[in-house]
Formats: sequence, C-alpha cells, structure tokens
Amino acid sequence: MASDGPAIYLASASPRRSELLRQIDVTHAVLPVDIDETPRPGEKPAHYALRLAEEKARALWEQLPVAQRRPVLAADTTVALGDEILGKPVDRDDAVRMLGRLSGREHEVHTAVAVLHEGGADARVSTSTVAFRPLTRIAAYSAAKAGVSNFTRWLATHLAPLHIRVNAIAPGFFLTGQNRFLLTDEKTGGPTARGAAIIAHTPMGRFGTGEDLAGALIWLVSDASAFVTGVVIPVDGGFSAYSGV
Repeated sequence: MASDGPAIYLASASPRRSELLRQIDVTHAVLPVDIDETPRPGEKPAHYALRLAEEKARALWEQLPVAQRRPVLAADTTVALGDEILGKPVDRDDAVRMLGRLSGREHEVHTAVAVLHEGGADARVSTSTVAFRPLTRIAAYSAAKAGVSNFTRWLATHLAPLHIRVNAIAPGFFLTGQNRFLLTDEKTGGPTARGAAIIAHTPMGRFGTGEDLAGALIWLVSDASAFVTGVVIPVDGGFSAYSGV
C-alpha cells in the first residue's frame, strides 16, 4: 500500500459522517457506492442495517485497484417501528408522514458501522430506543436528534476501553442570532406567538443562556463526571419533560 493519500476511504456520501472524521483528524476520501437496499423477506431491522454497512464496505473494497486499497469505512442507519423497517423518505411529504408516525411513540434507530481492511473486517450495530415530541416545521431536525443520540451511545461504547468518554448536550431553546427574531419581537423585545408557546411549555419559564450550557459542559469535561459516558444531557429548562398538562 502506498504511504501517501488518505488514511481511509469513506463509502458514504453523508456530509455528517465526513465531518465527524474531520473532527477527529482522520484523513479520508469520500467514495460513495450504490447497492441494492431492498430489505429481505422477514429481515430484522438491526440485521438489515448491519448487512447494508457490510455490503457497502465490500462493494467499495472490490472496486479499488489493489495498489490503492486502504481501510474502507461504511455505515448505515435504519429507523424501525417494531420490526417494520421504515426506509428513507422519497420526498418531503413522505418525510413529514413518517415523522408523524414516529412522534410521541417509542421507536428504534439502528446504526451499523463496518470496517474492511487487508487484515480482515469488523462490523458492529448499535440500537437506541428513541421517543421524541413533535416539533412543528422542523422535520429534519427532529430526525437528526435521534441520530445524534444513537451515535453518542455507539461511540461511547467503542471508545471507553481507550479511556475516552463521549457524551452530548441537548440544548432547549436559546436565543441566538439565527432565531432571535423568530422567538422575540424585534421592536418590543417581547416574545412572539411562537416564543410565548415555547415559554409556556418550559417549566422554568425562560429561554436558555450561554451560562446554562457552560455549567453542563464544565461538569462533563471535569473529573466530577469521570464515570459518565454515552449519555445525552438535556439542558432545556424542563421542556422535554413537560407533557403539556
């Protein structure tokens, strides 16, 4: 194998997976592959996700000239209601319909990762049980939250033997430059109708501040949380705990 070039090939077009590799300084080249993703009759969701990850890694490995082969990383994430594999939405309306089915119900997110290299192959699947409250007009965000929770648990499991802890913070509603005038009136500074609805569903009765996030972050990076890994800490003033009654 040549010494120059990327450390690994990523068999995925997902910009988020590529960004995660950049964040941990893994040089890589993105080479997505197309495979048949049709579930087999009676196939369980976890097995389906694992099979697709393995098949993507194998497909790319076999496409590479021998002299250019480097470790190949592939992944697949599958959402399921019980044993029903939901698959990828075909359009926006399908995505909204799917999220409507998932909202307020427990479902499972299966994330599989496969690595193939000259010395062999390894593949693992992590399953998280997820339930999220419906948030209107942000379908993609709601789905992404489930993926972050799943990946946090998976990464924590596999990095724990290296004494690396992996946790995440799930912030509630904080005023930022992006959303300030969606949640507060630009002229009066008071809450808009949407901002007032959020405050009404936040038991602590206010938006979050940077100091609120800093406190959770300081705890997570300190020795006080030395035995804490694989968790998502809500910093939302009780928004996610409030049932509305």
